[in-house]
Amino acid sequence: MGESEGPTRILVTGGSGLVGRAIQKVVADGAGLPGEEWVFVSSKDADLTDAAQTRALFEKVQPTHVIHLAAMVGGLFRNIKYNLDFWRRNMYINDNVLHTAFEVGTRKVVSCLSTCIFPDKTTYPIDETMIHNGPPHSSNFGYSYAKRMIDVQNRAYFQQHGRTFTAVIPTNVFGPHDNFNIEDGHVLPGLIHKVHLAKSSGSALTVWGTGTPRRQFIYSLWVRRTRSPSGRPLKLWRTPWTSTGKSSLIQASLTGSLRRRPVTASCGPTCQTSNSRPSSRL
Repeated sequence: MGESEGPTRILVTGGSGLVGRAIQKVVADGAGLPGEEWVFVSSKDADLTDAAQTRALFEKVQPTHVIHLAAMVGGLFRNIKYNLDFWRRNMYINDNVLHTAFEVGTRKVVSCLSTCIFPDKTTYPIDETMIHNGPPHSSNFGYSYAKRMIDVQNRAYFQQHGRTFTAVIPTNVFGPHDNFNIEDGHVLPGLIHKVHLAKSSGSALTVWGTGTPRRQFIYSLWVRRTRSPSGRPLKLWRTPWTSTGKSSLIQASLTGSLRRRPVTASCGPTCQTSNSRPSSRL
């Protein structure tokens, strides 16, 4: 991450979240380089939807680099319910962080996107050149379009000002400090929570959906620091699983039955398998 232009101060927004906490552990375990100073912040330190608070944070920290993880996030059902909120809050956060980084002279910003931003109707495997080839799935269009605009802004800052603002695109991240809320969290921590409840009560494990959509997952501690000199987004991925496969895997320690409950709400895209060639060359 560091260049030869003096001390490196790395600001990590969303530092108390899933990926932020993982980066904190990796750095604490010795992954940081000599001369690096890491500053992890959360919403308790500044409301990044507010331009003035964002500016005050950047002026205080004076980062040479930013890893931008802060976002309003949630699982499928929360996205369906609050698409407008996901759009507005994330647009404010992203614009404030990127533009303030530009104004204070930050040398590099690496933002975190998601494979859910890709077109709903597309060919597989997906890669970073296909982000804008069609509308995202209707279930999370607010979040998806807000995240897509980071790619647009990155290219514009590079074209107009030569700034190396870029992004990584991990698949579904899971790990310690995840959101295990069954209603609002993502699929894997939600399933883990359901298995825990079923095992504790001796009841059957009930899984929502059809079991056919395919997803890829990456453990939070495997998400490494990456960069792209051109400002092009980079992909991070792992092997795809269906929800049936995930449920069976998590259920290995559970003595009891598995029951599937169809839902009338969307199950999300049927497939999100991705091509990892750009990230594997780093």
